Amino acid sequence: MSDDEDLPTSKLKNDGLKDPEEGYSKSFKNKMESRRTFYIVLTLLIFIFAVLIIAVFGLSFAYLTKTEDQNKRICTTEDCLRSATSLVESMNKSVNPCEDFYQFACGNFAKSHKIPKTAVSNDRFAEVHAAMLVLIRDFMEKEDNDDDPYSVSQSRLLYRSCMATGVLVYYTMK
Repeated sequence: MSDDEDLPTSKLKNDGLKDPEEGYSKSFKNKMESRRTFYIVLTLLIFIFAVLIIAVFGLSFAYLTKTEDQNKRICTTEDCLRSATSLVESMNKSVNPCEDFYQFACGNFAKSHKIPKTAVSNDRFAEVHAAMLVLIRDFMEKEDNDDDPYSVSQSRLLYRSCMATGVLVYYTMK
């Protein structure tokens, strides 16, 4: 008995065809190819749709994060609002900024910021400098606290000794 005799045989005629699909009808092959094409197209569409969904979520997340960051970066302290108000008051909104940007940005500065009698001219930096000098003088004229660092109390002592001109005149006249 040979090994080939024990194997089950197909009832389909193979008639010596090497490719098993050659025995199928062309309509069946076309259906299989069209079904395969359909699945490939469907898979590609699902992939593209998934990529689009991920892109939309990514962009919306980036936009929301950027908006939150911008809201955090806006300064709303009293000093920032005072500075912004000063800038807006200095602007001359009747001038077209494309024609004369300096007049647009600083046109009302002279009207809203008078030149001090002790100065020849005035600008924003001179105002800030004068305000800082007032703050420093007020700080130096404060009474010493026990909580103040040693260097602060020493600098206040030096300031008071320089400002005590009456005492200096008294001792020089003696």
